[in-house]
Amino acid sequence: MNEEVWKIHIDVNNFYPSCHVSVNPALRGKAVAVLSNNDGNVIARSVAAKAMGIPMGAVFHEIKHLVTSGKLIVFSSKYQLYGDFSTRVMNILRRFIPAVELYSIDEGFGEIKAELKEVIELARKVKDTIFRWLRLHVSIGIAKTKSLAKVATHIAKRKEEYDGVFALSEPDQTHSVLSEIKVGDLWGIGYSGEKKLNAIGVENAFQLIGLPDGWIQKNLTVQGLRLAYELRGEVCRPLQLEIKPKKAIMVAPSFGRVVTDLETMTKALMRHVIKAGEKLRHQHSKAALMTVFINTNRFAKHKPQFSNSLTFSLPFATNENEVLFRCAASVLSHLYTPGYDYHKVGVMLSGLSTDTSQQLKLFVETPDPRRSRLEKVFDRLRLKFGRDLVFYADRIPVKEPEPDWLTKQQYKSEAPTTNWKEILKAA
Repeated sequence: MNEEVWKIHIDVNNFYPSCHVSVNPALRGKAVAVLSNNDGNVIARSVAAKAMGIPMGAVFHEIKHLVTSGKLIVFSSKYQLYGDFSTRVMNILRRFIPAVELYSIDEGFGEIKAELKEVIELARKVKDTIFRWLRLHVSIGIAKTKSLAKVATHIAKRKEEYDGVFALSEPDQTHSVLSEIKVGDLWGIGYSGEKKLNAIGVENAFQLIGLPDGWIQKNLTVQGLRLAYELRGEVCRPLQLEIKPKKAIMVAPSFGRVVTDLETMTKALMRHVIKAGEKLRHQHSKAALMTVFINTNRFAKHKPQFSNSLTFSLPFATNENEVLFRCAASVLSHLYTPGYDYHKVGVMLSGLSTDTSQQLKLFVETPDPRRSRLEKVFDRLRLKFGRDLVFYADRIPVKEPEPDWLTKQQYKSEAPTTNWKEILKAA
């Protein structure tokens, strides 16, 4: 037996549109696009939509005629649906490979020690299982390093003869493939890195790995050097099996319409603070710093422009919604200036630390640990039974229509895998 350690990279093809097609098979083969927040731009396209020539980032109002004529189907972003499908994909991968890293919502890495033939067979089982259970097509790359595995996935996705699974194993084969990969398509190079490399005549990945290490580190930083080593076959990026907590949390969706009054902005800020608090507690963190910011629409150049922000220390590190909102609302009243058409109000929490410790201060109020535990109970109840189930007595929600200033989502789809009311029904 010739067992070796192999890295496996899995990437769901056209992930966002594919999720919508999965829950509605009648869309299969049709041109489908997913829009950004506020339905402003195209952020994902199906194969058929790409074939129509619709570019990434296309402004929606410029292609709306395709929707009206029935040539294109669009959906507002449905991150709850995408997150659920992402979890399901990774859970299937863990059935076959115990060591799995969730890299992004539609990508993951695995590691396994076996013969290459067995690894390829396993990858095909993973691919077939994901399609049978979720109706999602995936591409899988296999190599000795994570960077090479991503290159292999790039080939698997674009060359039909490999049927979605491709392995890089031999040096000659690897060098041949790297000579086909543009440096701009490499993991972590980016636009500025590509520009620097092209300036010295380096167009493909094979040329990159031939550069001196000193030049690479100086011009592409240590991350670029690690990439070069990985493309040469040396492991520099081990699997990250634990999800590291975020260093900052920001919630700042745009308004669905122009907002001019402080009362509406305060209501919006309260929603954002509650969402940020939920994210904070979910990763078991507390925040010591808060930033509140407001701004007009910089693309509306014919209107007066205004922006303002303030970063400040909280009385103590906390994840309690009540404390967070009280501080945010106080600051917003100072930032707000009447007479402008506001496009966004947002909040960012930083200075994060674990919620198991607390740095106390002299001459300031002491946090009540019971409040933090109560907030977590609220989170679980809201997740299970609905957002408006429980609330503080002094914040009884008023029964009124959904605010018209919420982020535009005119092309909502159902979420049958996460919402009982929208669950699929057998005919």
